[in-house]
Amino acid sequence: MIKIIVCDDVDGAFQKTGELSRLETSAHVAIYTQVASNRDELLERLRGATVAVAIRDRTVLDRQILASLPQLRLIASTGPHRIDIRAATELGIVVAGAPGTSTASVAEHVFGMILALARRIPRSDYALRERRWESSAGIELEGKTLGILGLGRTGSAVARRAPAFGLQVIAWGPTLTPERAAASGARLVSEEELFHASDILSVHLRRSDLSKGFVNAERLVWMKRIAFSHRYFLGGHRGPSRRRSGASRRQACGRRFGFVRHRPCRDERPDTQRAEHRSHAACCLANHRILQALRASGDG
Repeated sequence: MIKIIVCDDVDGAFQKTGELSRLETSAHVAIYTQVASNRDELLERLRGATVAVAIRDRTVLDRQILASLPQLRLIASTGPHRIDIRAATELGIVVAGAPGTSTASVAEHVFGMILALARRIPRSDYALRERRWESSAGIELEGKTLGILGLGRTGSAVARRAPAFGLQVIAWGPTLTPERAAASGARLVSEEELFHASDILSVHLRRSDLSKGFVNAERLVWMKRIAFSHRYFLGGHRGPSRRRSGASRRQACGRRFGFVRHRPCRDERPDTQRAEHRSHAACCLANHRILQALRASGDG
């Protein structure tokens, strides 16, 4: 019988789709609600699996892991950023993704974090709980410039929502054209101007060799002395030491991170916050991809 392993349904999103019963009629399904603590534990879970389901990039499926799973034929994922696609292709493993299903959720969360920074909401909340009144009201977004680094699917969704707050939008990306920028309501500028002119910088770069270490101390010194930097990415764009040095040189007003390099999130910094997004639609689509594959193979 087909064996399906759900690697990391930490918040129960996969189980809450209501479609689990459809899979159980065609396969044996095992669901893990905690991320494997190490490679050996992950391999033990996936031993003999035909299908692996990875939710929201919590589980790393690299070449070494994939090569150790000779029976694996399909990976259904809500985001393939931590899967070695090249290795999977070479090993004959199909990777089925669910792109775009959480774009709106992410874009809305970006503005939640921007507002929290601009209006100092976390600081005010903490002060009130300590029976103190935070006297600073923060800054208004009206008339400020939002810079978007990486105007792909998520960056474009952020740009389209910016006018509601009276923000002017500028953008830069290594392959961005004036026409594509304009289609999202943004104006294409140079890389240096993006950092110089932005009151708020939102980074939406896909993790790659090009983006690794891109937002560094050298570029942060181009920014205004009072600026907000929000990054919604998969770790690798900046290292902790560069983050501190860049912020200290320019006295950046605040920083928020949507994703971090290590998961689960470590508590090394008290201000680190994790953003959790429900992936109901993505999990439904992952189920659909699995059922399609099972039917195509004659096992469904």
